[in-house]
Amino acid sequence: RASMFTSQFEELNLLRDGTTLSGDDIVAQLLKAKKLLVAALACQVEPDSEADVTLACLDAVVRDAHTLFMLYDRKLGWIIKHKKKVFAQWDSEEANTLLEHFVKFRKDKLGAFQAFFKDSSALLELYGSKRVPGELPLPATPPYASL
Repeated sequence: RASMFTSQFEELNLLRDGTTLSGDDIVAQLLKAKKLLVAALACQVEPDSEADVTLACLDAVVRDAHTLFMLYDRKLGWIIKHKKKVFAQWDSEEANTLLEHFVKFRKDKLGAFQAFFKDSSALLELYGSKRVPGELPLPATPPYASL
């Protein structure tokens, strides 16, 4: 995670009006976010392997994944809203295909992340952690689903 993003995912937070990032750089940020989100889903605590270090790591992964998924969703919406400007140098069909790929990932993985957060927060609560989110406050179909 540290090799891909700063501690507060500033790279994604830079995606806003007035950004100087190119379309290629913006796509690279979303691809990195997607890769990290897939890695987060792979983090599963084996039964009877709970230890302080394991639970601390799970706590960090859950909080990071929650923040990152929310950012991914929000920034994907921003990119779609500004796609003509963001992808000015791209073929519009290629840009739409890529955006559809990112939207599909969001729609396909939302349920898996909801289950991951629910299960992880329940486990962590057993050990006294109340800091981790138990769900994503997002609709199943994002408002930007139809490009």
